[in-house]
Amino acid sequence: MSLVHRISKIVRVYDPKRIPPEWHRLLTGSQVAVFAQDAHAEVPAADENGEATCEIFDALELAESHCRRLVSERASIRYLMFDNRGKKGSG
Repeated sequence: MSLVHRISKIVRVYDPKRIPPEWHRLLTGSQVAVFAQDAHAEVPAADENGEATCEIFDALELAESHCRRLVSERASIRYLMFDNRGKKGSG
């Protein structure tokens, strides 16, 4: 398991069993949520179960570093970052 996975967590975008059920209400302080999106079709990437997910990082810098590495590996995927106030940028 890489260091990134110890400082982030992957959650379903909407989980009716979770309190709160919406992803954006999970963010606190400096946390950032990252969403993977097909760069050409502009649709959310799904996990192996077909669920829309996001990855929550404790800080913007960690999310940016992770996204830069992923984009260098798969340019066909775009990464959108949001904090508790809205969109931060894309990679």
